Amino acid sequence: MDKQGRKLPRSTTLNGEYSTIKRMWKEVALAEGFITRDQFPETPYAKGPKDQSYRRSSFDVEEWMQLEKAARTYWIEGKTRYDEAVNLLGYHQITRGPDKGKKSNRPITRNSLYGVNKGKGTRQSPRAKQQQINRHMLYLAMRVSMESGVRIGSLRKMRWGHITENKILSKEDQQIWCLVDVPAENTKTGRWYQLSAPIARHLEKLRTLTRPKRKQDLLFRNQSTEKALSDRIWRDGMGSRRCWWNQDWRPGQTEIPTTSGRLTSLQGRT
Repeated sequence: MDKQGRKLPRSTTLNGEYSTIKRMWKEVALAEGFITRDQFPETPYAKGPKDQSYRRSSFDVEEWMQLEKAARTYWIEGKTRYDEAVNLLGYHQITRGPDKGKKSNRPITRNSLYGVNKGKGTRQSPRAKQQQINRHMLYLAMRVSMESGVRIGSLRKMRWGHITENKILSKEDQQIWCLVDVPAENTKTGRWYQLSAPIARHLEKLRTLTRPKRKQDLLFRNQSTEKALSDRIWRDGMGSRRCWWNQDWRPGQTEIPTTSGRLTSLQGRT
């Protein structure tokens, strides 16, 4: 049983495994001539409950808005609600009105961007500038993943040549929507797919930020080496800051409470 008392393994898990086995028979055994079509085995199918109780938990609109705000304020602005010892800084006090002196719902924050100097007349080190670019890229990666459904593993391998305009749309809609090709070698299931997603504006910001020169350039790449961002950057950025801005979320927590249950950080895919 899982934490919600549902029987394991779920029908969706079983059918996913059955599909992989069937593809193995088709793309290896049959294609290579080890078996004939008459020898192709039948693949079972697991029926799920009609009430869809087997479906994974998901975020509601308010939860998505809180997640986006937390990501934007942390990654781009460098604001965090915790001190260096990972203790919550608390909330500002109300300064006016009948509730003066009481805690508000406005969190106290600090700037976590070490070495990044701000203000007129200051100078930024190359490392600090690179840090800001990397953080902005991670925020855009989260937005692309949220609004396209593309897994992080596929997103890390995505290149500009995989992005094309959707010519059947109006010029106005093309500024919002674009086509995304995900090659079989970049997917979890080993199958190619194409989708239309409202991520054109996020990609345009990314293009301005990274200045790609070739179609084979990765969307998210190290600006110095032209190689993919390191595992550490993805792990530290995408794995430790899935949080709500208005709740006492602790960095490193592995589950996110939602209105419909709990999401693990892997299920969040952000």
